[in-house]
Amino acid sequence: MSFKICVIGCGGIVQSGHGPSYVAYKKKHPNTVLAGCCDIDKTAAQHCKNEFGFLSAYTDYHAMLNAERPDVVCVITPVHATKKIAVDVLKKGYPVLLEKPPGLDAGETREIIQAARETGLSAFVAFNRRYMPLLQALKQELLENPNPITHIDYMFVRMDCDCADFSTTAIHGIDAAKYLAGSDYNEVAFLHNQIDYFGNPCFNTTLSCKFTSGATGTLTFLPTGGSVIERVLVTASDATYFLELPVWNGLDMPGRLVCTYFNKPGKIISGDALCGSRELFITNGFYGENEAFFDKIKTGDFRQETVSSGLQSVEIAEYMRARRDLYVNGATALKDIEEA
Repeated sequence: MSFKICVIGCGGIVQSGHGPSYVAYKKKHPNTVLAGCCDIDKTAAQHCKNEFGFLSAYTDYHAMLNAERPDVVCVITPVHATKKIAVDVLKKGYPVLLEKPPGLDAGETREIIQAARETGLSAFVAFNRRYMPLLQALKQELLENPNPITHIDYMFVRMDCDCADFSTTAIHGIDAAKYLAGSDYNEVAFLHNQIDYFGNPCFNTTLSCKFTSGATGTLTFLPTGGSVIERVLVTASDATYFLELPVWNGLDMPGRLVCTYFNKPGKIISGDALCGSRELFITNGFYGENEAFFDKIKTGDFRQETVSSGLQSVEIAEYMRARRDLYVNGATALKDIEEA
């Protein structure tokens, strides 16, 4: 029995991450059919079709869904379009995988969650850090340590991101730290520092966090820091873990996880050894997230839903975008604060 995939959005993230993942999944599961890809830019849709082997290209996703009747739909669109399309696709009867963030703000994200619950269909959010092999290896080490996490330090640096709003990228670090902590944020204090980047105003932002587990965290986001790195330090009472992620084939490629116990070196895991590949779509978790979503759908349980697990990450990114000073879990929504 065939398993049909359709994609809405054929931009750069599909070209580098999701597209190669579909090809690899089809190779592993020969019954997979890459049925249709859609983009309002006809050239982009046709390029995606030719590059990854989709059977048809479309510029109207309504026409694509009516013609193809897929088993799953991947909505890989800019954030301003994600909510409207995702809700529409769910109401048409198709489970969806969404590129992050799953909504521009908490209100949009809740609409997607509500649509998934009303239709009984899956809505998965593509926070690819959760599926990066090295970050998963760290998560496993933390789960196996009987002593709880005491602190997480996440350094997130980019080059040339000279935009006033870095929150839709920073949400990756916000979500990854929460995932590693295995705990919601209880409170987040923000320090926003405006800098001049060759005439453009940019913001370096530091988040001082406390999780409901009692652990603390420091998240630093530097959009114009001169390199491409994500480095994580996690401490427990008996151990320190150092993680260098191979993001976008950046400075730390192929990545490494170093585990130390009572100030003595322990396990060292190389990204090369763990992944068996330097292909970005594998090292950066795109294949892992797509495989997890497709395999869940194949079980026939369409009630799987992960968008709600990303809701708090969206809320905190929204506070970061608005240059707020303090986020408290369960407090009044940002929209209500701004209207007061």
